[in-house]
Amino acid sequence: MRNLLIIAYIKRFLPLSADRQGLMTNYINNLLCRNSNINWENIMIHNFKKYIIYILLILNVLLFTNCSKSSKEISISNIDSTLIGTAVIEKQLGIKYNPPEMWISANAGLKKPPDRKIRYGVATFAPVNLFYNAGNKSVLNLGKIIPKNPNTFDLETYITQSTKKFEKGNIKRDSFEKDGVEFVRMKITFGVWFTYRIIFKNKQGKYIQFDYSLQSKYKKDELSAIVSSVGSIRLI
Repeated sequence: MRNLLIIAYIKRFLPLSADRQGLMTNYINNLLCRNSNINWENIMIHNFKKYIIYILLILNVLLFTNCSKSSKEISISNIDSTLIGTAVIEKQLGIKYNPPEMWISANAGLKKPPDRKIRYGVATFAPVNLFYNAGNKSVLNLGKIIPKNPNTFDLETYITQSTKKFEKGNIKRDSFEKDGVEFVRMKITFGVWFTYRIIFKNKQGKYIQFDYSLQSKYKKDELSAIVSSVGSIRLI
């Protein structure tokens, strides 16, 4: 009877998955068994609110622990210097950064880099440098966002237009602040490809964009290096 009451309370007031229901039932059952001579049915009926609060406290700990594990992410502030290459200064962008280790500049040795501009409705993305990893075909494309009309430019419209081709994929967006600079971050999964995109302003108020693109199967191998590269970005 006691066990049935416990299960009934958990299912009625705390909708959980089957495994969590079992865990909660066993945990509370063990507590009750320590004092088997007490009329627990009467206590649970007359002290319903107290038990619900107690159960909720336990549940909160369980859910917090589960969420902490599932949302764990590499911190931008934790830069692993062994995963990034030599610092690069882009004077025309007003930034300094380190590309991932073993990602080579495609512009090296070129007198005039090829035009890689990508035009959208409200602005053009104009890359100034491109790095690639010959081993797994990963690419870093970085440059400036040139508004068609600076006076009416809207970043949200640009983001919508520049990600339209990925709308059938999965786009996760958030933002973070580092050294007083606000970064917009997008993690885009489309087909077999994964893109880690960040957009931010330099000291002149111009928007800068970094696109780290690679096959999803290499994401686990390269993500720490990508995050360390993002964390190395400095305004000059």
